[in-house]
Amino acid sequence: MASGRQNTGSTFDQIKELLLTPIPLFGKPQRRSRMNRRKSPRRDGAAPAPTSFHLSGPLEKGAQTKFSINGQDIVIDADTWIFGEFRLGSLATVKGERLGSQNFAKKVTIS
Repeated sequence: MASGRQNTGSTFDQIKELLLTPIPLFGKPQRRSRMNRRKSPRRDGAAPAPTSFHLSGPLEKGAQTKFSINGQDIVIDADTWIFGEFRLGSLATVKGERLGSQNFAKKVTIS
């Protein structure tokens, strides 16, 4: 009977150890912080990373797209979150990414 208690105790110890062992949530742990790395210019000729933009103003008809704000065309696609109803002349705030010469809207708030 005493041996049964020892097995139970060691089983609880194993479970306790398993539950208290940290588990990485995002894949393998990184050795160096990404923030500490220096960014070097791309040598492979790939396009630069997109930059963010923020526009506010009245919605107007775009030159190459359906809508623009302050003369800057805005690309609306399936990934764009839209809050409000698109109407020419409505005030809008747009946040998104500029890729090349195009402004891809990620969030549009119309008041």
